[in-house]
Amino acid sequence: RNHLLMEPASADPEGGGAQPQGSQVLEMTAARPQQVAPMPPAQQPVATQAWADDRPLTAIELYLIRLLRYGRTVKLVAIIDLVFTVINGLLNAITFFLILGPLAGLYGALRYNACLITAYSCFTAIKLLASIVQLLLPFFVSQGDVALVVVQLWVRMVVFSVAIAIQLWILNLVIKFRALLLDLTEERAMEITSAAMHPKARHLVFY
Repeated sequence: RNHLLMEPASADPEGGGAQPQGSQVLEMTAARPQQVAPMPPAQQPVATQAWADDRPLTAIELYLIRLLRYGRTVKLVAIIDLVFTVINGLLNAITFFLILGPLAGLYGALRYNACLITAYSCFTAIKLLASIVQLLLPFFVSQGDVALVVVQLWVRMVVFSVAIAIQLWILNLVIKFRALLLDLTEERAMEITSAAMHPKARHLVFY
């Protein structure tokens, strides 16, 4: 009776011997260690890898970094210029249209547009000439009280000398930024986003 209750092992169709039953196959599969494919290492973006190492930068990379630094500086200068132009326009509504100059500089620095930066450089040059004229004007206009004229002349000289120095500094930055933009090609423009990741590209330029 015991002999009849035993399940015979399935024969190998090729005659190689008995094959294990279904339960035995499950036990052998569970006992066998599972091989898990290793996870790929986390990779940085290609642009970050290209600019994050300490290798010497190429001439094009140095050019892009310099372009970005001048762009950041011109954006900051245009914002400050826009604020003072708006304040001046509120005091004198006739000059309110002058906000177009700083707006052109700001948008040109954001979009790396050489035409808008050229317009901003012309606007800065006109402001510089206006400051020079206002500085020299009292020397050609006769006044009444000599003492009062001397005081006003010194105050005017100090104020407009500072304004002329600032306008010269801004004009120098804008002209240099414009010269860099004229050399910007489509291939180099595609690398601007990658170059912005470099730490040196985040610095401002003051000369």
